[in-house]
Amino acid sequence: MIETSVSARCKQRGWKRCSRAARSSLRFPTGTRSPAGYRLPGRPLRVRRPPRSSSFRLPGPSLPPGSTRRAPRRAAVMDRDRNKTLLQELLKVAGNGRCADCGEPDPEWASYKLGIFICLMCSGIHRNLPQVSRVKSLWLDFWENDLIEFMKKHGNLCAKAKYEAKVPPYYYIPQSCDCLVLREQWIRAKYEREEFVATRVCQDPCSAGSREGFLWKRGRESKQFKQRRFLLSAREGVMKYYTKEPKGPKAVISIEKLNVMFQAEKIHHAHGLQITYKTDGQTRNLFVYHESGKDAFPQGQVFIGRRVEGYEVRAGLPQGISVKKRKSGITMVTPMREFLFLCENDREQREWIDALNGVIAQPLSG
Repeated sequence: MIETSVSARCKQRGWKRCSRAARSSLRFPTGTRSPAGYRLPGRPLRVRRPPRSSSFRLPGPSLPPGSTRRAPRRAAVMDRDRNKTLLQELLKVAGNGRCADCGEPDPEWASYKLGIFICLMCSGIHRNLPQVSRVKSLWLDFWENDLIEFMKKHGNLCAKAKYEAKVPPYYYIPQSCDCLVLREQWIRAKYEREEFVATRVCQDPCSAGSREGFLWKRGRESKQFKQRRFLLSAREGVMKYYTKEPKGPKAVISIEKLNVMFQAEKIHHAHGLQITYKTDGQTRNLFVYHESGKDAFPQGQVFIGRRVEGYEVRAGLPQGISVKKRKSGITMVTPMREFLFLCENDREQREWIDALNGVIAQPLSG
């Protein structure tokens, strides 16, 4: 009955009921009176703060005795320092002191998917092959313990034995001073296509010990490109090229003294090559190219002679010949027969006609 009357009086005066959790923390100004559990209207609720003491902690899981929250961070730092020391020791292992791909000394990167140590330039190429290689800096990146163990079990010599088991003797292995294109082709051939692994069944003519095909070679004096036959012989360890078959090879070049590099700008062709070799104490250069840039083997060839001998180039298709899709055609007339070539567009047709007319207008010489 008393509690009911107190509640009625509080409601008449506009006082509001407080929660039970806040009753113990209420502080009223001096001179004010209110029943327990009520606060005066228009006055803010003031909650008592807990006293400051060294034993007060925020709520959360308790730590084991003798441990601090900095312990995991310290352990990570210790692992990082220890693994860096282990990487330095691995660099001292035979074969790991140079880049696995170009031979650059003191490599600062590694492929933790292949287990090899590589230089900065080659690491950029490996970065573009995420399906076969993943790279990390030896000194800037964090190395996990399992990656260190993987690098211990592998290494440059182990990778060389696997990925370079069947490198042809005349295959040029690029060095650190060579251009990026040569290095990229070498790396892709090794790891992406796995062309030289021992288990690969090679159908390339390289496996037969020789390779023969035709390349367009620039003349020393005329500066005009003429088709010449080239022969690589693994058994003899030489490269030969011919101008006139009955007279034998024009030059016989030892593979050990031969260097090849891309020279698209100098030759003005996307697949241009510069072949450099030494003979009689002098350095000689051969500038060649092939149309496809992939295979120098003839897919069928047409001998082109002089105009006075009955050779002619015509735009369009021969009479009675039609194709399903409209394409620009070229007819090459020879004394024996007519050959048909199809072009993708009119511009390509004009370029080919101009090139062929330039060939048949030249005097035939070696």
